[in-house]
Amino acid sequence: SWRLLKAWVVHEIPNRAPPLSLECLEIMVGYSLFKQRPQFALSLLVGFFGLLRTGELLSITANQVSIASPQGPAVISLGLTKAGKRQGAAESVTIHVEDVCRRLYQWKGTVASRVSLTPSPYAWRKLFNDTLNAVGFSAVDYRPYSLRRGGATHFFTVQSSFDKLLVLGRWQSAKT
Repeated sequence: SWRLLKAWVVHEIPNRAPPLSLECLEIMVGYSLFKQRPQFALSLLVGFFGLLRTGELLSITANQVSIASPQGPAVISLGLTKAGKRQGAAESVTIHVEDVCRRLYQWKGTVASRVSLTPSPYAWRKLFNDTLNAVGFSAVDYRPYSLRRGGATHFFTVQSSFDKLLVLGRWQSAKT
């Protein structure tokens, strides 16, 4: 059975989430702001520039965000994440993009500490899919994980440092 599984993995290409480009992100954020959904727009930006896994993004609350000024940086404590559980250490991400930090600072200043950045996972995923359909990106098959992959692709094109990308994205292996 193991040989059959290995043969399957070698010959069947996985259906991975395509990376979301910065331009597509900006269109989705602009549409969300136009539709009076600033918190959803912020979640898209945080997921993209924080290189967050979907589950990490959907669990962020205001008390996990530390930001001293609108210029940033913003530190988001993720607690024991997928990789953190294996290592026995809490993880965090730092966002330096000033526009995202300004929006996070405003959001954090207007909500209670236990308020979630996103609605329920189902509602957020529905908003994500509805936004994709509304802006005409449904044929591309973007998924929420496309935010993380797109953010990583964007970071690499700007910085050209694979080692920094591995640290920022919290990947343990270059193969990943």
